[in-house]
Amino acid sequence: MAVEGLVDRILQLKRRCRFDEEIGMRFGLSPREVRGILVLARVEELGCGELAGRMGLSPSRASRVIQKLGERGYLSRRRNPLDRRGVTISLKDKGRQLCRLLERACADCERRLRSRLSAAQLDKVRKGLEILLAQL
Repeated sequence: MAVEGLVDRILQLKRRCRFDEEIGMRFGLSPREVRGILVLARVEELGCGELAGRMGLSPSRASRVIQKLGERGYLSRRRNPLDRRGVTISLKDKGRQLCRLLERACADCERRLRSRLSAAQLDKVRKGLEILLAQL
C-alpha cells in the first residue's frame, strides 16, 4: 500500500468537506454560485475579472455564474462609464439576505468542527493550514 502524500490528504479533505455543495443544495445554488455570493459579500462591488480571479475561475466560467446569479435577482451589473467593456457587480438586497443565510450556515459548520476538536488540535490545524497556504 502506498503512503499517502500531502496532496492525497488535501484531496481527501476536499472530498469530505462538501460545504459548498451542501449549502448550495439547501439554497438551490451550485457550489460556484455559493462561492460567488460569499466573495461578493466581502466587498461593495467588484469587476468581473477580479471576481473570476478571487473565485479561481476563468472569466468565461465566472461570467456564467454572474449571469445565473443575476437572473435569480441576487446581484446587479453596472457598466463602467470609463470602459464600456467593463462591468461592475454588486449584491442586491436579495443577495445580501442570502449572504447572511450562507454566513450563518458557514458559522454552523465551523461550530461543528470546533466542537469536535480540542483547543490544541484546532491550533495545530490552523497553523498547518497557514503553512500550506503560504507555500501554494
